Amino acid sequence: MFSEQSRKKIEEAYRKVKEDLGDFMEPVDQYIRSLPEAEAAAMHYLYASMPYSDIGNYPVETFLDFARHGVWLYKHNTYVRELPEELFLQYVLYHRVNEEEIRPCRSLFYQELKDQIEGKDAEKTALEVNYWCAGEVSYEAGDDRTLSALSVWQRGYGRCGEESVFSVNALRSAGIPARQVYAPYWSHCDDNHAWVEVWIDGTWHFLGACEPEPLLDLGWFEYAASRAMLVHSRRFDGRIESAGQEDADRKSEMEEVIGKDGMVVMENVLSRYADDVKKIEVTVVDEKGRPAAGISVWFEVFNYAAFRPIAQCRTDEHGKVSLSTGAGSLHLFAAGQGRYADEILDTRESRSCTLTLAKRLDCCPETEGWRDLDLIPPHDRAPLSKRPSPEQKKKGKERLALLRNKQENKRKEWVNPEREAFLSRLETKTSQERKLGEQLLETLTAKDQTDIRCTVLLDHLEGVLPYWNTVPEDIFVTALLNPRVDDEVLTEYRGWFQREISTEEQERYRKDPGRLWEKIQKEVRECLEQERSTVLTTPTACYRMRCGSGRSKRILFVAMARSFGIPARLCPEDGTVQYWKDGRFLSADPDRTKSAVLILHAENPKMWRYGLNWSITKLTEEQGDPLWLTDTGWDNGKREIHLENGIYRILTSVRLPNGTVHARECQILLSSGCRKEIALQLREEKLSEMLESLSLPEFPVRDLNGQEISSGILTEEGSHVLIWAGEGEEPTEHIFNEMLEEQERFTPWASRILLFVRSKQAWEHPLFAKVMETFPQIRVYEDDFEDHVPAVGRRLYVDHEKLPIIAVTKGRLNVIYGTSGYQVGLGDLLLRILEEETCYNR
Repeated sequence: MFSEQSRKKIEEAYRKVKEDLGDFMEPVDQYIRSLPEAEAAAMHYLYASMPYSDIGNYPVETFLDFARHGVWLYKHNTYVRELPEELFLQYVLYHRVNEEEIRPCRSLFYQELKDQIEGKDAEKTALEVNYWCAGEVSYEAGDDRTLSALSVWQRGYGRCGEESVFSVNALRSAGIPARQVYAPYWSHCDDNHAWVEVWIDGTWHFLGACEPEPLLDLGWFEYAASRAMLVHSRRFDGRIESAGQEDADRKSEMEEVIGKDGMVVMENVLSRYADDVKKIEVTVVDEKGRPAAGISVWFEVFNYAAFRPIAQCRTDEHGKVSLSTGAGSLHLFAAGQGRYADEILDTRESRSCTLTLAKRLDCCPETEGWRDLDLIPPHDRAPLSKRPSPEQKKKGKERLALLRNKQENKRKEWVNPEREAFLSRLETKTSQERKLGEQLLETLTAKDQTDIRCTVLLDHLEGVLPYWNTVPEDIFVTALLNPRVDDEVLTEYRGWFQREISTEEQERYRKDPGRLWEKIQKEVRECLEQERSTVLTTPTACYRMRCGSGRSKRILFVAMARSFGIPARLCPEDGTVQYWKDGRFLSADPDRTKSAVLILHAENPKMWRYGLNWSITKLTEEQGDPLWLTDTGWDNGKREIHLENGIYRILTSVRLPNGTVHARECQILLSSGCRKEIALQLREEKLSEMLESLSLPEFPVRDLNGQEISSGILTEEGSHVLIWAGEGEEPTEHIFNEMLEEQERFTPWASRILLFVRSKQAWEHPLFAKVMETFPQIRVYEDDFEDHVPAVGRRLYVDHEKLPIIAVTKGRLNVIYGTSGYQVGLGDLLLRILEEETCYNR
């Protein structure tokens, strides 16, 4: 099944894993030796290429389904057997897609799919699998933890990252090489997206996960992807790659490598989606102008009011790194040798820059004043792929409607049997235990409750009983009873730690929790090059292997502390380890104490939304994430934030409808014991800067007599305001109230307002009826919100799930302003756009 060259590289990488993990790998190796030769070879590949966290988190049997089904496909599927070897190994056989929990699923998915794909070629199989996926899973937003493909399938819904994890597993089960691709952050709006690529006839093609189309290379995200500064994928074979030289065939199949995340190779696939791709080069030098080798350079875009990394590279011996990226703005940040440098690069005008490591990370910046920054996203392009015929679109829509009905019924029927089993067990418990069991369930998110296991719940319930009433109830529930620490896979760790650690040692940690953190720091190593940073090691696995990432070690501390009756948590603002003592949470890490105070001032605190128009980030050589603050804490326009020593970047921002961000930045030094005051500032925007030019796709609507009419005809001449209303919903009611309050100004424009509703039932809502009575010239149409609202929202780069969607057009379906949801003063802004002479003479 493997070439001799590949076999040697795999065996060498597997041998190194065994040597590094020692006794921990002995039962794994013994199990693999009992398997047939082909399955054993497949298992060697998986273990040679998986993160150490996978080795620790899962029993060896977990991976047999992936290995066995991959071998079966190779033996029985001609298309699979003829694939280039590396594509088969990484994109058919391999078990992991991104950072999801791993649960066996391949043979199950194949059994569900096999009759539907029998006799079809690779392209038709890929399209058919995606239709099956759409009938099984639909989109729903959720928290950042990524469910296993099996859990997504069982409950029937997930966010885009989970839909794509599920779809990739389904495609691989059918023998189609598949991978998830990701725009880690858009630069034109505050969001990101994941979708799927499949290898058909010698090249990669894209499709929307659980969003079937009759042809490949179709998806609503085409416009958005063409505006990305980076689209990436990943390979989990970095360890094997380093075991030997790549052959010529492998090199020809590789995308642009942009760096590594531990042992994971990150690849740039932007050129498949964007026309104007720029190759940029960054040179990093020290203060004397000498090349700085081995320095991390982060390429960042502006997203959720902060600079967010889309790629990280290390400089070569000449101090250089390069990246292919879009035509827009990048924030560059380089750090090393206790110093840093940062700069905005507009790739439309320049392809290179030099960063000088002159700013110290422990010294006051040259100026602590505010400076203005403009961040410009790339323009979009019209989709290049072949469009389906009207007949194909009609058939696809009819088929999808049937699949969605099936999927909706599945969602309504899903109940996690493990959760129900736990509730049944509670009925046999004492009243105190029942109360604790109910509180335990309440600590879990809705997502957790769909895949939690009964044994896990029982372990945490039984393990916490000795510490009942030892601390205030709210602290007991959130920081002691609660089984979740971060986004790790939930496991039964309490009983294990209580048995593994002697009662005397546990007592020492209860008296001084800092000693527990010292033990973990001393005994658990960080194997950064053998991990992926976002794949977390569970507490017992981290402890047993004595190996885990920094984040996994912090999770381990909290888990062990809670097991020993010590309330603990990760600080919700910065993720540091904390324990409860003397009525407050204290830092367990002596190097992470918060001895400085930042005092913010704001004239109108209600207008400041953290993560939407402002953020704070500590600058370090590791370039961490922004702090995770909430909108609470303001008192009469003042807010105090306790922080560690260091350099901080405060950003405020206004995102324009065309995606451009006008930001303000202030860098400050906070030293031990200091109190520093800063007044938040936003930039004022001109109306002309709020306008754009985007073409909407043609779509049909119905007048009140049921007559179909084209949206293009409705907007053919002059300016119009299009409003997709959520009648009876608060955001829509706000804009309706503004229209009534500004009756005199809106009346001349009433005939230019096109109001789209789901049905004639809109008239039953009193406020809607009042608006129509006040402005009888408004034209009302019925629209298919299910199809058109997502398409319009995505084309305008606004959130289609937040009605109303409002677009101001000038000419046939040419949008000059678009928004969704409601913001104060929206009615006045619409009138200003309509009244401005620029609306007619742009």
